[in-house]
Amino acid sequence: MKKVTTEIKKILELIYNASFSPNDLAMLFIYMRNFKNNDSVVRELGDFIAHSEGRDVGTSHGKIKDYIMNMIEVSAGKKNILSGKKMICNKQSIIQCLMKILKEKITDFDQEKFLKQEDQIIKFLFEKLDNIEFIFEDHKLNNIRVNKCFLKNDFSKLSFCFNISLNSGRIIIGKDALWCNTLIG
Repeated sequence: MKKVTTEIKKILELIYNASFSPNDLAMLFIYMRNFKNNDSVVRELGDFIAHSEGRDVGTSHGKIKDYIMNMIEVSAGKKNILSGKKMICNKQSIIQCLMKILKEKITDFDQEKFLKQEDQIIKFLFEKLDNIEFIFEDHKLNNIRVNKCFLKNDFSKLSFCFNISLNSGRIIIGKDALWCNTLIG
């Protein structure tokens, strides 16, 4: 754990001096996954970054799958209301969660210097999360093809987008239709 703390301190110095890169920030999230009792959004984001080849587990994956399933059920006439999923978190809650953990684990954490880089931290985080794909085990839910589901960075928010083929029921979606909903706003 001492090595992890030392590496985090090096990254924090880069952040304090505004000389950090998206890769430095990615490593901060990855290292922070090692802290016990870290079941926060920081852990979820660290897992996203560490496993960017495709997510098939986690809180976000479950919420996104529920959203897509709801859309399918509305189309099939099983439900009447298309319910949007609330954001997993917002930019401010990410920063607050990061600071809470860093204050607890890093003795000389400088909150003031850290907060000066808040916008850049979020910008770099969104860059690292852009285009991470979600994997649904069979890619087919209730005979409706989930062609692709991925994160999309539009610089003011991070959305999950999905492309499904659905040609029956109330909602007609061609194979190239793309739906998006905010994950982090």
